[in-house]
Amino acid sequence: MRVEQSEKSRSINHLGAIMSAIGGDPAVVRFAARFERDLLASLAAFGCLEPRALLPLAAIKRSLAASGYGLIEASRADGGLRLSAHHQAAVQFVCGYHDLDLRDVAHAGHGWIIVRDYHGPDRRKLLDAMARGELFGIAMTEPMGGTAIRRTSTLAARRSSGWIIRGLKRPISRVLEAQTFIVLCRHRANDGLTTFVVDAHARGLTRRCEVPSGLAGWSWGELAFANVPVPGFAVLGSVGAGDAVIAKHFGQYRLMVAATCLGAGARALDVAVEEIQCRIASGAITKPRDFVLVDLSDCGSALFEASVSTFAQLRQISSGGQLPRSLLPSAKARAVSIATSVAQTAAKILASRGIPECSILSKILRDLRAYEFADGAGDELRRAAGKLYLEDYPSRPVATRAVGTPPKPQPKRAQPTRQDNRD
Repeated sequence: MRVEQSEKSRSINHLGAIMSAIGGDPAVVRFAARFERDLLASLAAFGCLEPRALLPLAAIKRSLAASGYGLIEASRADGGLRLSAHHQAAVQFVCGYHDLDLRDVAHAGHGWIIVRDYHGPDRRKLLDAMARGELFGIAMTEPMGGTAIRRTSTLAARRSSGWIIRGLKRPISRVLEAQTFIVLCRHRANDGLTTFVVDAHARGLTRRCEVPSGLAGWSWGELAFANVPVPGFAVLGSVGAGDAVIAKHFGQYRLMVAATCLGAGARALDVAVEEIQCRIASGAITKPRDFVLVDLSDCGSALFEASVSTFAQLRQISSGGQLPRSLLPSAKARAVSIATSVAQTAAKILASRGIPECSILSKILRDLRAYEFADGAGDELRRAAGKLYLEDYPSRPVATRAVGTPPKPQPKRAQPTRQDNRD
C-alpha cells in the first residue's frame, strides 16, 4: 500500500469540495473520513504500508466488513447500514485514491444484484456472506462477444431438477476469490437472456487464471461451464429478463467505478502538486513553468467537474429519478479517460525525476489503462452511448421540396440587444 501519514486527509478535502458543490450531506464526508481511518488501520495491521507490499485484499475486505462496511447501502433487515449511494461513492473515491485494487474492499460490488433482484430461499445466506466480506463476481463477457451481451452464447437448459449451464466466459475478474458468480446465459439459441446465481464451487465449473497487465489485485481468467447444475430458483429477476437485470445494475455500478477512478486521478494530481512544492522548497526551481500551471488548472477543473457530475447522477438515479439512457454508459468512460489524462500529465511533470515501476503513479497509470479495456471503457461504452443518443433523439418530420425549387425566404430575425449578449 502506498500511503503516507500526511496524505490521510487529502482525499477527504477533495470529497468536501465535491459535496459542497452539489449541496450534499456533510455527513457523507464525515463517514468517508471515518472509513479512511479504518482502512489505513486495516492496512497497517496487515503490514501493507510499504510501497512494494502485496495487498491481501480478501483479508482486508473481511476486516472492514467486521467494522460494518460489508453492505453500506443495504437495509438494516438485509444486514446493511442503510446509507445513501453518496456514502458508497465517497468510500469508492477514497479507495481509488489510495489504490485502485481496493475497489471492492468495502463494496458489495456485483453482489448488489442479489440484494436487489434475488428472492431464492438461499438469499439470507448470500446476504450474510456479503456482510462478512465474501466476494461476488460477475460472468458476462465471452471470447467472441466482449461486452456485447446480445452475442452471449453460453446456454442454460432446463432440467427436471433445475438448469444446466454450458459455455465459456472470459476475461472474468475475481475468478479465484469470488465465492458466487452472477452468470448471464441464453435460455435457447434465439431466446432472451437470463441471469443466474451460481456457486463458484459447483460441479462442472472450472476456473483458469491469466496474468493481467493492470488491476492485478484480484485474479483474472476464464470460467468454463461443463453442464454445471443450477437450482431452479437461482434466477435473478425472471427468465428472459437477464438483459434488463444487468442494465439496471450497471447503471449505478458504473458510476461507482467512475468515482473510484476519479479518486485515483485526484491522487495522481496531488502527487504532481507535491513534487512541484518540494522543488520550490528545495530551491531547485523558483516557480513552475507556465505550461505546468496550465496543465494543473486543466487537470483540476476536469477532475472536479467529472466528480460533481458523477455524484449528481448518483443522487438522481438512487432517488428513483430518470437520466438520459446515453448518459450512464459514457459516465464511466469519461471518468476513466479524464483520470488517465490527469495521471499522464502528472507523469510528464515528474518525468525529470523518473517514475519507478513501484511508485504509486506508475501503478495508477497501469490500472487506469486496464480500466480502458475492462467493460470496453475506451470505445465500447462510448459507442453504446452514441447509439442510445440516436435512438432517444426525438424524431421530427422533415419537410422536402422538389429538386430545383428555390427555398422559401426566411423572415429576418431581430438583432439582439446589448443586454441579450451577456454571458
